[in-house]
Amino acid sequence: MKILMVSNLYPPYYVGGYELRCALVAAGLRQAGHDVMILTSRFGLNSTQPVEHEANGVRVRRVLGQYYLGPQDPVGWPYFLAMVRPQLCDAHNFNRILDEFTPDLINWWSVMGLTKAILSIPRLRGIPDVVCVEDDWLIEEKTRGELGERPLW
Repeated sequence: MKILMVSNLYPPYYVGGYELRCALVAAGLRQAGHDVMILTSRFGLNSTQPVEHEANGVRVRRVLGQYYLGPQDPVGWPYFLAMVRPQLCDAHNFNRILDEFTPDLINWWSVMGLTKAILSIPRLRGIPDVVCVEDDWLIEEKTRGELGERPLW
């Protein structure tokens, strides 16, 4: 089975246990004979260019932007408008990787800090997906107040 695992961070660039467990599961799936690719952010890199490498027999593609970790930008329309272009670029890159890798399954890990614009793409393309939830990234907007203030995803 071809499995695309999406995580905001992936070793050797990590903050906590989420991304370390993702790496352990990826290695285990690879050892079980599955074709596994990791799609993650460029967090920890000095370049904005995509980086591709292999770790324990697993392909790792560091192409997505990281919108949560790092300096906090001001909130307001100029900030949100400036975020639209890179997130659209991430959605384009995600679609391109789906075309190239043709996964049988998408396995979402922590996507906190990644664009949520990519979450609905597998469903629209008929690719089954499964979510590994160990924290509140999936429901973090619940604390924003009114339903109209929450992102559409």
